[in-house]
Amino acid sequence: MAIYNLNNQPNLQDPVSVSIFKHRNQLYKNILRFRGQSQNNGIFAEEIFRLVTDAINLNQLYKNHPHVDLAIVKEIPGVAEKNEIISVKSSIGKSSALSSAIK
Repeated sequence: MAIYNLNNQPNLQDPVSVSIFKHRNQLYKNILRFRGQSQNNGIFAEEIFRLVTDAINLNQLYKNHPHVDLAIVKEIPGVAEKNEIISVKSSIGKSSALSSAIK
C-alpha cells in the first residue's frame, strides 16, 4: 500500500499519485471540511474521492446522498478501468468506505 503526502512529488507511473498532487490544494481544503463536519451528508467525502480518482461525480444534483457514483475518466491500473462507474459509501456515521477505497 502506498502512502501519499499532499506535498510529495508525484510518481508519474501512478495516476492516483499524480491526481493527488494536481489537486492537493482542493484536497487539503476538503479534508479539513470533512474532519470538522458534524452532519452525515457526505459532501466533502464525495469531493475528496472524486479529486483523488480524477473522476466525474454523477451525483452532482443530489448532494445529500449516502453514496457517491463516480465515472472514471482515465484508467487507474489495479483500481478501475476507463469509463468504469464506482459507487462509494461517503457517510460519516457508518463504516465509511472512503478511506478503504483510497487505500
